[in-house]
Amino acid sequence: RHLIAGLRSGKMWKAAVIVLLAVVPFVPSLEFAGRTEKLWSEVQWRTTRQLATSFPVPETTDPEKRARLLMSKFPFVDAHSDVPMQLRLQFNGNVHKMAENGPVKTQGTYIDGVHVDLHKLKEGRMGMQVWAAWVPPETADLDAVSLGMQQVEITRAAIEAHPSVLHLALTAHDVDAAFYQGKVGIMVGVEGGYAIGNNLELLRVYYRLGVRIFTLTHSKSLPWASACTDSPWTPGVAGMTPFGRRVVAECNRLGIVIDLSHASVASMHDTLSASKAPVVWSHSNAMALCNDARNVPDDILARVRDNGGMVMVTLPERFLVLAPSVGAMNYTTVDDVVRHINYLVEQVGVDYVGFGSDYDGCTSVPHGLDHAGLLPNLVTALIRTGRYTDADLAKITGGNFLRVWREVERISQSWGTAPVFGNDVSVYSSADSNMEAPACHYQWQSNGMK
Repeated sequence: RHLIAGLRSGKMWKAAVIVLLAVVPFVPSLEFAGRTEKLWSEVQWRTTRQLATSFPVPETTDPEKRARLLMSKFPFVDAHSDVPMQLRLQFNGNVHKMAENGPVKTQGTYIDGVHVDLHKLKEGRMGMQVWAAWVPPETADLDAVSLGMQQVEITRAAIEAHPSVLHLALTAHDVDAAFYQGKVGIMVGVEGGYAIGNNLELLRVYYRLGVRIFTLTHSKSLPWASACTDSPWTPGVAGMTPFGRRVVAECNRLGIVIDLSHASVASMHDTLSASKAPVVWSHSNAMALCNDARNVPDDILARVRDNGGMVMVTLPERFLVLAPSVGAMNYTTVDDVVRHINYLVEQVGVDYVGFGSDYDGCTSVPHGLDHAGLLPNLVTALIRTGRYTDADLAKITGGNFLRVWREVERISQSWGTAPVFGNDVSVYSSADSNMEAPACHYQWQSNGMK
C-alpha cells in the first residue's frame, strides 16, 4: 500500500526505501556465496544502522528514560565477563540454564547465583558482551589448554542453543548486525595465556574456534609475560620476553584484540611498544583513584591515546575503592564507577574509555549494578553528570570498543599473506628483556621450553 502510494505521488525515493526495508529482513536467508553474501550483509546492516541513527534520540528530561532510549539506539558493550566459568561450575555445562531468570549472585561468592543470564541481558539492554574462557594459573602445568577449549565450546554451544537472543560475533560488523536484529553479540575471549600452552599454533587454533580477544596474563606470570599481582615477580619490574612479543605480533596478524588487564606495568609498556594494533584493558580502573596493582597507572595512560587503545572501567569493588577493612563488601555505588570514567576521560579523552563489568568473575560489585539487568543505571548516572553528549555516551558505552576492534581487523588484513610466526624463539629466552626464567610454576617441556 505504501509502495503504491509512493509511486503515485511521484516520490520514487520513498518507494525505494520501502522496497529496501521490505527486502532487508530476508537478506540473511539468501544463499549467496563468498563476497556476494558478505556484500549483501554489509548493505543490510549499514542501511539499517543509517536509518536507525538518522533520527535523534527524543528529548526527555528524565535521565532514566533517556538512558534506555540511548541503549536502544547504540549497542552497549561489556568487554569482559566470566559467563563460561559459571556455566561450567554451576550448571555443569548445561547451556539451557541460561534461559532461566536465575537468582542474583550473593555478594562474596562465586557460584551462588549469577550476574548474567538471558533475562538479565535483555533487561539490561546489552548489545555485546565478551564471554571470556578463564583459565586459572594453577592449571598451567595440568589441563590449562583443555580447560580453555572446553569453555570456548560451552560458549559456542550456548550461542547455538539460544539463536533468538545470542549471536556469535566474529567481527565488529557482526555486533552491529546482531544489535539491529534485537540480539546480543557474543565475542569469545580467552583470559590467561596459560591456555595456549606456550604454543603459537594453539593460539591459531583458538582463533579458528572463534576467539577474538586474548587477556595475556592473570594472577601468575607466564614464562613469557609478567603479571601485576604475582610473586616472586615485583610489579613493574619484569616484562615481555621475545617469545611474548611474538605472541603480540601473532595476535596482530590474526586479528585478535590484545587485553592487558592483569599484566604488569613493564608488560604493558613492552606490549604497547610491540603491538601494531590498538590494545585494551578490558576490566581495569584508574590507579590514581584506587592504588591497586590491577589498575592502570598514569604513565601508561599517557601512552593509550598514541596507541589508539582504551581502558574499560570495571566493577569489582576493590578496584574502585580500597576496601575499608578486610573482607568488606557493599561499600561502593554506581557513583564510584562514574568517578573512574570521569577521571579516565579527563586523562586520555572520551575516545579511549569504555566498560568491562567482570560479571560472574568477581564476588562483590557496586550497589545499583548488582547484575547485568541493572546496567541502564550506569548510563543514567553518566547522563546525570551533565558532562557528556549523546555522541560521547555512545562512544563510552560501546562505540570506542567497536572502533578498536575494526582497527585490529584492518591491521590484520594489511598483513596479507606474510609467513606466520613459528615457535623458534625459546619461551624462556631473556634476550633484550629483563625477565629471568622462573624457577617455579612451569616444569614440563614443550616447544623449546627449557
